[in-house]
Amino acid sequence: MSGFSERTGLAIKPLQKNDMDDTLKNKLWNLIYTLFQGYIIPELGGYDHDHWRKEFMEIIKKLWGDFLSLQIDKFPYDPDKFIQKIKLKFFELSWNKIYDLLEFFAKNVSDKKKFIFDCNQVLEKENSAYRFINTAIVEIGNQTEIESLEQSSSSPYWQVNEHINKAIGFLSNKLAPDFQNSIKESVSAVEALARIITKNPNGTLGVLTQNPDLNLPKTLQEATKKIYGFASDKGGVRHANKDETEDHLTYSDALFIAM
Repeated sequence: MSGFSERTGLAIKPLQKNDMDDTLKNKLWNLIYTLFQGYIIPELGGYDHDHWRKEFMEIIKKLWGDFLSLQIDKFPYDPDKFIQKIKLKFFELSWNKIYDLLEFFAKNVSDKKKFIFDCNQVLEKENSAYRFINTAIVEIGNQTEIESLEQSSSSPYWQVNEHINKAIGFLSNKLAPDFQNSIKESVSAVEALARIITKNPNGTLGVLTQNPDLNLPKTLQEATKKIYGFASDKGGVRHANKDETEDHLTYSDALFIAM
């Protein structure tokens, strides 16, 4: 149940974009700490300290050596000492590197669905401008956009999902988002689906929309062709060099096509 300040609108937080306040950092650290605790096995005979579950050891070594670029010969095998070291590093990270760290865990831990769900709960409550879509963090406007992107990347066809996940990946680069390639991959996802349905592996989307096997209403045919035309014509998205188009495309363009 919400408290007095929330109910009266006195606790409204400003949108956290390109930044992260201490409350959000603390809550995200609490999620990571809880994640760590779930992979610790209490001290047993023959050990002088608690130890990690076997499947998690490879992940935290990768975190230590690859993500944080720390010396592997100084890796602390005692979970308590490891967590304290990671905590110090966590609060030294810039806002964008913290989001990178969350993505690292989402891509590597076994219980990623719970971790992603819990992260999104915190990000929403603290009014972050970002949310997880699958294992990538993207700038987002509302819950409808989140649900739409999740549905887009969860089709029964791996060819389609591969393109959508690439589109989200290009969109989720927080320092250098690639709108051109994000749009290209989104359109390619629709094209891949149309090719599967029509059994025409070489067809282009502009032509396939008219195929009776798709059974598209006239209005949807026209809308799909317009999206294909937008991606093909606006700055030559699908064919031009990146330098020729990057100044003409926006985050909203790429997000709209991905959804």
